[in-house]
Amino acid sequence: WDAEASASEGAAQLRSGSDPSVERRHLVLVRHAQAGDGAALSDVGKKQAEATGRRLRAVFDEATAVYHAASPEAKATAEIIHRLLSEGLKRDEAPCIVECALLEEGLPAIPSPV
Repeated sequence: WDAEASASEGAAQLRSGSDPSVERRHLVLVRHAQAGDGAALSDVGKKQAEATGRRLRAVFDEATAVYHAASPEAKATAEIIHRLLSEGLKRDEAPCIVECALLEEGLPAIPSPV
């Protein structure tokens, strides 16, 4: 049994029954690549981010934004992915890159009751 082919066929069936007047949007969450000692990313982390960026570029026709947390490893990962998604595009066609506090590690709010 080929699970990948089955999943692909299932996705195609879902798309065929969808409303063509509604555009499709994808939200892809990527954890930062391997952090380095004294650097935002290790050599392995840089390769991980580059592989992720190349894969996203191959899978999606376009990207509108790359959001990232403020941590050095998250920012470095996002910058590599952003660079790869932007290759060959004019500046106004490239996705924007945005630092977002909502993506920080930790609790988003103080637990209740305190």
